Amino acid sequence: MDISDNQQITDTGAAKKVIARATVMITIIALVGKVFGFICSFILAAKFGATFKTDAYFVALNIPELLRDVLSGGALTCAFIPVYTTCLAKKQEQEAQKLASGIFNILLVALILLTLFGIIFAPALTHLVAPGFKGETLDLTIKLTRLFFPAIIFLGLASLFGAILNSYHHFTVPALQPLIMNTANIVGMLLLAPFIDIYSLVVGALVGGVGITMMNLPLLYKKGLRYLPQFSFEQEGIKKIGVLWFPLILGLSVNQLNIVISKILASGLSSGSISALNYANLINQIAPSVFGVAVSTAIFPSLSWHIALNENEKFREIVSKAIRVSLIITVPLTLGLMFLSFPVIRFLFERGVFDRQATILTSGLLVYFAIGTFALAVNYVLIRAFYALSDTKTPVKLAITAVVSNIVMSLLLITFMAQNGLALASSIAAMVQMGLLLIYLQRKIGKLKLKQLAIDFVKTVISGLISVGAGVFCLSKLSAFFDQNTFCGQILSLGIVGLVIIVLYLLWLSLFKVEQTDTFLDMIKKRWRHGR
Repeated sequence: MDISDNQQITDTGAAKKVIARATVMITIIALVGKVFGFICSFILAAKFGATFKTDAYFVALNIPELLRDVLSGGALTCAFIPVYTTCLAKKQEQEAQKLASGIFNILLVALILLTLFGIIFAPALTHLVAPGFKGETLDLTIKLTRLFFPAIIFLGLASLFGAILNSYHHFTVPALQPLIMNTANIVGMLLLAPFIDIYSLVVGALVGGVGITMMNLPLLYKKGLRYLPQFSFEQEGIKKIGVLWFPLILGLSVNQLNIVISKILASGLSSGSISALNYANLINQIAPSVFGVAVSTAIFPSLSWHIALNENEKFREIVSKAIRVSLIITVPLTLGLMFLSFPVIRFLFERGVFDRQATILTSGLLVYFAIGTFALAVNYVLIRAFYALSDTKTPVKLAITAVVSNIVMSLLLITFMAQNGLALASSIAAMVQMGLLLIYLQRKIGKLKLKQLAIDFVKTVISGLISVGAGVFCLSKLSAFFDQNTFCGQILSLGIVGLVIIVLYLLWLSLFKVEQTDTFLDMIKKRWRHGR
């Protein structure tokens, strides 16, 4: 999806349509990616269950991912896009070309050094993240960690390429990256798991990483990007990115501490606890990672444009609407996951090695993770708003506060709630962060109409409770008609329940006259007419 620079600047209506189309397109691709992610998780759960092998896999994968995300994931994207977009807005194409090549060269060297560091110090990193691991679990984690590290070179470069394309309002190829990675993992497990066991996922990660890196190159070439062999920290644009980048690295490092803390504490619990945490969090992350990311990704370039052109009122309008859209989508999902956690986990994972005990353990975790789902989605939007304002320090300060609250609550709750306490602490931290981000953003850009936002939120929660309550009642009655121990019975029951919840939810939103509801209904009507 592309839009001309002139249209973006001069036509506000067109810009809003582009954001809407981009959000829908990214959401659709992300949902397809999530479906493939679920298939990947189904296969993983069926083949390996919630055992020491999956505990080792999740920790080993998490270590390089954490370091890569901090260096070249959201930090680089959010630091790069405002500076690069400013060059494009001011028609400084040559400067933009030099900027892209300079950052590429710096990032490539940094990723290679990081990979070497990870391979050499894998034992120390594993002991740090999972101090409770011993014996074969520890040995397997160290081996997998070393094998996963080379993939971050390709994944890191793909993040930069995606940021460049997003700056041109091209979202399709970058949004396809998770789909490609999940497909590679699925093929790797199906073809290689019988021969190399859990190591088949390493092959999938490497092949997927190379694939998503290479698929960006034709589009970058089409945009006029050419490689320049320059490596300079003196370029003005690189200095600006550096000023933004380092606070972002700190901010993401602070946020990632939540994950590390959960792993450290869970490594001392019963075998399978880390795997159950990952499975539950995987489901919980659907709404934030699909809808929250889609909305924030679609609005970010436009927010940067409006700031570059001093259009503050348009900036506030987009942020306010994005928050409302995120809440409308994620509140019913939050409530649905809380009240339907057991049938959802049973349907998704209970097969093969993943038994009923694993379902009970994972569904209990999902209830507490789901409490903060809506906050995670809104946080994506709020943090991107700060980044568009070139303010990376405030999100860092607030993230530190959220992490401190997570540490305190984790230590308090784990004593009498075990792994469930870790999930609840994570949700509390997300809500604390959301509240602080809202307050500080309003101080910075002016009124976001928080009172009206709170009223709409209450209406949304009431609508969701009524709808999900009806869905739970409906599921209890459907048990008499569909055998809940069979796959067909489960999918039919959950499908009907989902439809009941959606219809009732939209009806109640309309009755309560919640802002942005009309936008959704209009989109549904247009899609319906188009489909007919």
